[in-house]
Amino acid sequence: MTVLVLTKKDNIITVSPDTPLAEILIIMQESEHALSGREDIFSSNECVFVIDKSCLLGIFTVWDLLRLVTSGVSLLGLKISQVMTKTVMTLKQSEIFDTTKILSLMRSYNLRYLPIVDDVGQLLGVVAPESIVIQLEAELSNTKQALQKEIAQRCSTELILTKAVNNAQQALQVCEERFACAINASKVGIWEWNIQSNKIHIDVSLQTMLGYSEDEIPKYFNDWLSLVHPDDIYRVKTEINAYLEGTIGKYEIEHRVLSKNGNYLWFIARGDVVRDTEDNPCFMAGSNTNITHYKEAEHKLKESLKEKEVLLKEIHHRVKNNLQVISSLLRLQAGYIRDEQALDIFQDSQNRIRAMAMIHENLYQSNDLAKIDFYNYIQNLANNLISSYGIQKKSLINLNLNIDKILLKIVTAIPCGLIINELVSNSIKHAFTSRDSGEIYIDFLELEPKKYSLIVSDNGIGVPDDIEVRRNQSLGLQLVWSLVEQLEGSIAFKNQKGTVFTITFYEET
Repeated sequence: MTVLVLTKKDNIITVSPDTPLAEILIIMQESEHALSGREDIFSSNECVFVIDKSCLLGIFTVWDLLRLVTSGVSLLGLKISQVMTKTVMTLKQSEIFDTTKILSLMRSYNLRYLPIVDDVGQLLGVVAPESIVIQLEAELSNTKQALQKEIAQRCSTELILTKAVNNAQQALQVCEERFACAINASKVGIWEWNIQSNKIHIDVSLQTMLGYSEDEIPKYFNDWLSLVHPDDIYRVKTEINAYLEGTIGKYEIEHRVLSKNGNYLWFIARGDVVRDTEDNPCFMAGSNTNITHYKEAEHKLKESLKEKEVLLKEIHHRVKNNLQVISSLLRLQAGYIRDEQALDIFQDSQNRIRAMAMIHENLYQSNDLAKIDFYNYIQNLANNLISSYGIQKKSLINLNLNIDKILLKIVTAIPCGLIINELVSNSIKHAFTSRDSGEIYIDFLELEPKKYSLIVSDNGIGVPDDIEVRRNQSLGLQLVWSLVEQLEGSIAFKNQKGTVFTITFYEET
C-alpha cells in the first residue's frame, strides 16, 4: 500500500531551535488563516517541527502551548527548543508502506502526526491519519474494481471450463466406446488381483470370452488358478512367484484356461505389480489376450511342416537310393572293363556319385533338413575314398582332419563335398606313387561368421609347377575350379613339399 506523505513543501511548518516562542505563535496563527476551508490535508498549524541542519530535534503542538498557558509560565523570552517535545517516535522512509505499523505507532504513542526521517535523521515528511484514510479509500476502490474484474473473469472462465468439461465428457464417452470396441475386437480381457486379500476381479470382456456369468466367475485368485490347464498350472505359479520376488523383470506367459463349454482357450497373460512403501507386492493388474486362433493355426502349421519334413526326408532317401543304384551300376559295369584308363574314369564317376549320395543320406538321418554336420561328412567321405581305391597299403596313408563344428546348407555342402572328393582322390592316386606312406590333411575352418577356409594338402611328390597345364589335363581339377566359381570363392595352389589347395568362400545367408 502506498501512503500519502505530506512533505515540507506541503505546508509543514519547520523552524530552527533558536526561534522565539512568540514568533512561533504568530506563524501558527497565520497558517491557520491560510488553510481555512481546505480539507485535503491536515491543519499543519497544530504542529511545528524543530529542525537543526535538516535534522529533526522535536515537535511543538497546540497541546504543548495549552500545557504552558495552564502552567502559568511566562511565554515571553522563551525559545522553541525550551518548550518543544523531543521526538518520541519517527518513521523511517523504508516503513512508509506499512500502514498497519504506522497506525499502531500513532495509537501507542498518541501521535496525530508521524514524522518520516532518513537514516541520518533528516526530516523527509509527515504521515497524518487523513492521508492514510484517503489512501485506504483509494486502495479499497482499486481492490473493489479488481475483485469485480476477477469475478467477471472467473465467471467467464467457469463458462469456458463448463463447456470444456462437457466436451471432455463427450470425448471420454466416445473414447470409452472405442476402447470397448477395440478390446472386444482384440479379444483382450482385464483382471485385477488384490494380493493381500487374495481377491481377483475379472472384467466383462474376459468373462464373455470364457462364457461365465458374473456369479459364476471366480472371486479369489486360487479359484481362478483352478481353471488353468493342469499342464500349465505349475508354469503359471512359478512365473508369478518369480515376478513377485523380482527374479524376472516381467510377467508374460502363455497358458490355457477352461471355458464354460468345457474347452480350453489359449491366452497370453501379462501383468504389472504395485508395491507398498516397504517394497512388498500388494496389488497386481494385467490382461489376458485370447490367442486360441493363433495357437490352432500354429498347430496346423506345425502338423503341415511335420508332414513336409517327412516328405522331404523321403525325397532325400530316394535320391540317395537312386544315386547308390547308379553307383552300383557303374561298379558292375567296371567289372567288364579291361582298359585301366576307362576303369579309372568309371571309378572317379562312382566316387562323385557316392559323395553326393552321402550328403542326401546325412540329411535324411538329420533332424535339421536345411543343414548337415560337415565334420562327420568329411570324415566318412575321406575314409570311403581310401577304401574305394582298394589301396593295399592304405594303413600307411594317414588322414589328418582339422575341422570346426560347421553346419552347411545343401547348396553349399554338395560343391564342397565334390571339391574334397576330387582333391583327396588326386592325392590318393598320384601323390604317393614312389613311396610307401604319406599324409593327407583336410582343414575346414570358419574364419568369421559365414566365411570359410577349406585346405586340402599332402606331403607327396607334388604336381608340375605349371598348374594350368595340369588343370587342362585333369577333368577332376577342371571340376574343382568350376565348383569354386559356383561357390563364388577363390582358390590358391602351392607346390612345396607336396601340394596345398586353399579355397576361401562365403555362404549366403
